[in-house]
Amino acid sequence: MTAGFIFAAAGAFALKYGFEASYMMQCQKLTPKELEAARTHFDQLHRYVLSDKGRSSVQFQFNLSPMVVGESLFAIYSNRTLTTVYLGPYQPQLTVEIDDNLTSDKGYDQLEFRLLQLEKMQGCQWVNEQGEPYWQPGARIAIEFLRAQVLDENELPKRFDVTIR
Repeated sequence: MTAGFIFAAAGAFALKYGFEASYMMQCQKLTPKELEAARTHFDQLHRYVLSDKGRSSVQFQFNLSPMVVGESLFAIYSNRTLTTVYLGPYQPQLTVEIDDNLTSDKGYDQLEFRLLQLEKMQGCQWVNEQGEPYWQPGARIAIEFLRAQVLDENELPKRFDVTIR
């Protein structure tokens, strides 16, 4: 697992974690050139393709205010499938369609949340080292992005809290 938010583009570069306390995000300011490369990378992310078997959905709720986030692109990246299961504007609540492939193995996955704030020219990423059973049909998942990295009960890095109901 990489420790940086990787935007692959012509001159590939990695963002190292920064912190802006007022935004409650782990973000890095971008130059105009880096912002354009990051935006291109978001457009090229591989998207998860649902199968016809066992379709259902899960609902995510995030603690970031849309007013603070501003105009943005938001991605939920599955390390299990190595694809993006959501790509679009940031929304504090959103529904993700799932299928039998995601719900197998009790629905465990290690997710990354990536945010590209266009107006603020920032890239943000949150990753936990510990997987969670996100993909349970009908689950309601609350994600609370943390102000700074902490260690979980297994002493693994944690950048967001997860509550699944």
